[in-house]
Amino acid sequence: MSTPFAAPERVRLPLRTRLSSLMAIAAATPLTRLPPRLLRPILELASRRARPASAAQTSAAREAIVASSIRCAVNGCLKRSIATALLCRTRGVWPTWQLGARTMPFGAHAWVEAEGTMIGEPVPEGYYVPLITVAPPRPGASRGRWRTTGGTGILRLHRDALTADTGDGAVLLNQRTGHYWQLNHTGADSLRRLLAGQSVQDAAHDYAAEYGIEPSEAHQDITAMTGQLLEAGFLTRA
Repeated sequence: MSTPFAAPERVRLPLRTRLSSLMAIAAATPLTRLPPRLLRPILELASRRARPASAAQTSAAREAIVASSIRCAVNGCLKRSIATALLCRTRGVWPTWQLGARTMPFGAHAWVEAEGTMIGEPVPEGYYVPLITVAPPRPGASRGRWRTTGGTGILRLHRDALTADTGDGAVLLNQRTGHYWQLNHTGADSLRRLLAGQSVQDAAHDYAAEYGIEPSEAHQDITAMTGQLLEAGFLTRA
């Protein structure tokens, strides 16, 4: 998972900053191998008692990480974002860490935000849809909820599955395996109908009427989709 960028101009860092950056990168490296289900609680633990990082603080930390690692600078978005957050934490602050994706074409990405803005990302706001967020703690506030929708029908999202609408479809993330699944608009709409309690037959009937195809063809498409999502661990039977 990474969105490659052109390597920025390398910046010479003060020795103390370089050493702390390298330590943050070293700490981030094993965390990139963890599935999201384990990564999130670790980052939440690291963020405890930290103050919200400002955009300037987050940008400075990110620049230090990028200057210390060519991999983080070019195509290591997960390591870069985690290391940036950890470096901020050594300074008593924490940015908002995000893991998300986009569709059409599909792309997964991890990044940091501060003051409501993506830091150092050459894409417009909203380009990626967050699936997991680890924000700085706020007094009296509970941690953000997972983006899950259990469902009320015979099919439900698996407890390890997260989902988010992308505007042109939906993207699902299996927290246990770290695998993503992309759905186009029709697939996402069909899945919402099934999770809302419709049977496959009723969903196929509505799908066929809306898109002008034979009900048997719609039934076949929905059955194939649900079978694949069940096999991949995104859905479970109620």
